[in-house]
Amino acid sequence: MYVLDNDSVDGSTDNLPCERKIVHNDVAFSHVWLVETVQGFCRELLERYPVVLFCEVDEIVWHPDGIDKFMMNMPYTAPLCTGFEVWHNYEEEPEIDLNRPILEQRKYWKHVKAYDKPSVTKKVLNWSVGFHAAVDAEGTVPHLYLIHTHFLDLNVALRRQEVRHNYKFHEDDIKQGRGYYQVWSGQEYIDNWYNTRRATDLIPEEIREKCVI
Repeated sequence: MYVLDNDSVDGSTDNLPCERKIVHNDVAFSHVWLVETVQGFCRELLERYPVVLFCEVDEIVWHPDGIDKFMMNMPYTAPLCTGFEVWHNYEEEPEIDLNRPILEQRKYWKHVKAYDKPSVTKKVLNWSVGFHAAVDAEGTVPHLYLIHTHFLDLNVALRRQEVRHNYKFHEDDIKQGRGYYQVWSGQEYIDNWYNTRRATDLIPEEIREKCVI
C-alpha cells in the first residue's frame, strides 16, 4: 500500500504501516497537477504490479467477496464502480467514533453518478479533473461499490473545510471554477454545500455489517 501525501498537516499520515510518498506543487494546489501526479504514480506501479487500486482519502472501494479476491478475478481491465455517498444526519446521529467501524454508525447514503468511476485497473487511466471519470473505463460490475465518505460527519467535514479554505489555488483552477465550494466555511459551508448533499436512502444492513473500516 502507498499513500500520496499532498501537504497534510494533521499528522494523520505519520507512522503508517505502508509507504508514504510526499507530493507537493511549489506554485499552488492544482487539480490538473494532481491528476498528472496520480497518473504518473499509477504508471510506475503498473510496471511492478498487475493491478492497481486508486482511491482518494475519503473513498472506500468495497465488494462483498473482498476487494483482494475481486482484484484477482476482474471481469474487465478497468471496471466501473457504482458510487454512493454517505451523509451524516446530524439531527439524529451522533458524532463519528473513528475507533469503531464507520458504517456501523451511519444509516443513510445515496447514489451519486459522479462516483460511478473506475478505481481498480490494469492500465493507466486518463482521469478527468477531480477523478470523477476516465474515458477508458469499461463495464459496471454488480456490487462493486465506491463509498464516498466526505460527508460522513459534520464536525469532521467542518474541520477539513477550514484547512482547505486556506489553500492557495492555482489561477487556472480559480478561472475554471474548480473546487469553488472551498471558499465557504462555517454556516455558509453547511447551508450551501453540506445540507445540499442530504441522503435519505438506507444503507443495506449487509454492507453496514461487512464493511469493517
